[in-house]
Amino acid sequence: MARRRTYGFSFSWRRALGVSATNGRVSRSIGIPLTRSGRRQKLGRMVESGAIVVLLGAIFTTAAGFAVGLVNAIVSTVLRLLNRGQHRELTPAELEDLRRRLSRQDSTSA
Repeated sequence: MARRRTYGFSFSWRRALGVSATNGRVSRSIGIPLTRSGRRQKLGRMVESGAIVVLLGAIFTTAAGFAVGLVNAIVSTVLRLLNRGQHRELTPAELEDLRRRLSRQDSTSA
């Protein structure tokens, strides 16, 4: 779509309210352009400099670390579920006996 011609004077409510300046500040602070053309230029520079390889490596490393952590969590949960039937709750009398023995050990060690 062609732009309309303005002869010497144009008014932008976005610039008047500071929207454009805020967008620019946010874009600079997060390091990612908010416009499509800016993102394309940044991606082009990254491809030219080889930084995209480093970025992709970091993403894949993070994903692999996440996958290993997820597998560990699943395995520990399954093992906990398998061991659940082998343990039993202590009765109140057994708990009281255990407390007495622990308090005796504390008093003799002090």
